[in-house]
Amino acid sequence: MQRQMASFDQVIFFAGGSGITAIASQLLDLIKRMRDGKATTSKVHVVWAMKRPDIMEWFKEELRICRECAPPGSVQCHFFITAAKRYEPLPDVKEHRLSGIRTRSPTSSTKPQEDPSATRPW
Repeated sequence: MQRQMASFDQVIFFAGGSGITAIASQLLDLIKRMRDGKATTSKVHVVWAMKRPDIMEWFKEELRICRECAPPGSVQCHFFITAAKRYEPLPDVKEHRLSGIRTRSPTSSTKPQEDPSATRPW
């Protein structure tokens, strides 16, 4: 027996990266049914993991529709950024592959601020 998604009290959608496109139409259809009183669903959770926050641009229009059309308080979105850069590397700074020691290139005009114990050749 196959049940319609709108027959559940709560629905949770999970997506990773571009997988959000696979659930977008189902989510919008469920919200339309909820708005029209054709669903028993009262809560919808969307869990989306992505590498970079700019990927959310793909889903911007659908998020706007959800916010405007869903019954108030019925949809919760949870976004997880998994590989965003936390900082930008300094100019002319190279990091040794194995040790993680940062050194500046010889063309750099300022002296690097290095830990004296980090001058090992490996």
